[in-house]
Amino acid sequence: MNESPFQRYFLKQIDFLVLIGFATFFLGFLQGCSSQSDAAWKTMQLGFRNEAAQIEKAPLKNNLTYFRANINGFDVLLVKGYVDSNPNGPIDVWYSSDRSVLRIQQGRYLGSIGFDQNWYEVSRSNAPSFDFLLNTEMSSSSKTSTSAIRNTKKYFSSQSYVVMPSYQVMREERISSVVFAFNPPSNLSLTAPLTSVLATPSIPETIPSSFKKYLLNKELIWVSETPQPNDIFKKKGASFAWYGFVKSNAGFTQVIGQQCLSKEFCITWTPWPVQP
Repeated sequence: MNESPFQRYFLKQIDFLVLIGFATFFLGFLQGCSSQSDAAWKTMQLGFRNEAAQIEKAPLKNNLTYFRANINGFDVLLVKGYVDSNPNGPIDVWYSSDRSVLRIQQGRYLGSIGFDQNWYEVSRSNAPSFDFLLNTEMSSSSKTSTSAIRNTKKYFSSQSYVVMPSYQVMREERISSVVFAFNPPSNLSLTAPLTSVLATPSIPETIPSSFKKYLLNKELIWVSETPQPNDIFKKKGASFAWYGFVKSNAGFTQVIGQQCLSKEFCITWTPWPVQP
């Protein structure tokens, strides 16, 4: 019997989760052997606890790469498991201590397993890279700081995915990407005309409060991605995404990402520890 792409993806993640289970058991076995393994075990145990202060003090291992994430209000610490090769760019696979999995491809959410809401089989067509969006908009607007870009251009693409646990299949959902060379007001309506947007420094209101303190002193450039009103999912509670970048001599660095699977459920992440 031929397996569907969804079945192959799911079975691959199940195999990976089994490996994580063995790794977690092994760490638990070693925790009494040395202080180093004990620190690693305690770090893994922090996953999926709403304890931001504990995450900030958690011991980190130099040979591991971390994400700090907020899953619909719960702060978690994720560890990079591996990098999956893909024709559209490498996929970073992150996991928590409860064996949930988060997949990120070139800065964008590419699916998850184990959260209350998840997208499977995520694929994007004609999605512009963040480097292209930022370099094009900042160059064409002659902006090198956080001054407002007026008459902002929209870049269109499409995405497909399966919503879990509802099994709702979304195909060719049309997405618009917009660059804001300023921090948009917290009361910004995602459907408001850009001419009504004021260049008032702020942070999108959906960004968790435990993350905002790391963004206040940064000159952020935001990319927003939203489904178009004619999409069926828009009527059921629109998904949307925010991505925050800082500019340096080396280019643009992503400091935060957020994908809201609906108006009620958002996944937010940032590299950890946060760089000054």
